[in-house]
Amino acid sequence: MSVERLEFGQLLVCKKAIATLLYFDLFKHPLNEQEIYDFSDIETAPHLLTEALQNLERDKIIYNHQGYYSIYAESGSTERRIEANERAEQRMKVALRNSKSIASIPYVRGCFLSGTIAKGVMYEDSDIDFFVITYPRRLWLTKFFMKVFKVVFLLNSRRDFCYNYLISEDHLNIQDQNLYTAIELMTLIPTYNYDLYEAFLNENKWSKNYLPNFPKRDSSKIVTTKPSRTKKWIEALFNNAFGDWLDKKYMETIQNKYNKKFSEKLSKAEREIALRSTRGASKVHPNHYQKRFLDRYADHIKAFEEKFNFEIS
Repeated sequence: MSVERLEFGQLLVCKKAIATLLYFDLFKHPLNEQEIYDFSDIETAPHLLTEALQNLERDKIIYNHQGYYSIYAESGSTERRIEANERAEQRMKVALRNSKSIASIPYVRGCFLSGTIAKGVMYEDSDIDFFVITYPRRLWLTKFFMKVFKVVFLLNSRRDFCYNYLISEDHLNIQDQNLYTAIELMTLIPTYNYDLYEAFLNENKWSKNYLPNFPKRDSSKIVTTKPSRTKKWIEALFNNAFGDWLDKKYMETIQNKYNKKFSEKLSKAEREIALRSTRGASKVHPNHYQKRFLDRYADHIKAFEEKFNFEIS
């Protein structure tokens, strides 16, 4: 391949671009040039990336369909991506409306969009995912209140109101420090309490080791809301030793539920990661997707290297 004859710096940019495309290929998610730059783990001038993509396209290592790059000559993934972009724009109104509802729930201190909608896409089976920050030592009461709201007002609909990750204000640092988590963290869209979003990023500066080019989100999606009397009243009701006991008790109940339900599927060590249930964090990923995905990514890179006899890792 002619790209192998490039100067070291240019060759390195080519390798990083391919690695980024391979990562998102596991989602069948082609990227435009700006996204490749944002998700790359090497700091480089944008024009060098443009040259790298042109070289890779010339050698038919990657393909360009309507401004989106992928490792396939077929354009099906690009068409799917464009439809998903349009669907995300349509469902953003619902996401922001539900963000405002979440902001009104007792002990909620910050709300961010996560998952696919945070990346600007919504596929037909996508849920609207939320990442929530709570008041210290009231995370589990917050989760209970969110569940009640979901059941009563949304008829338990997961499609528009999925909250599978909560942390408290005193536990802002994310433990799982890897590429997958960095991408999920950096793509979060703040919808309530921008100051807390900035504090969260400050506590997770490690993510910049993986995504040095990714820009901080702006405040354009922040919903404006004031704490209601009901929210203040409920918080006052549980700001005592009884509230502390109740929060801990609900956490233990959920822990026991997860241990019984997933003990055969996941080891104790795996449950502590995929189903993290502590006073400062509640994470519900029973398929342990993070580990499985990173293993698949490593295999995907290896298969590509063998196919093209071109080392990129």
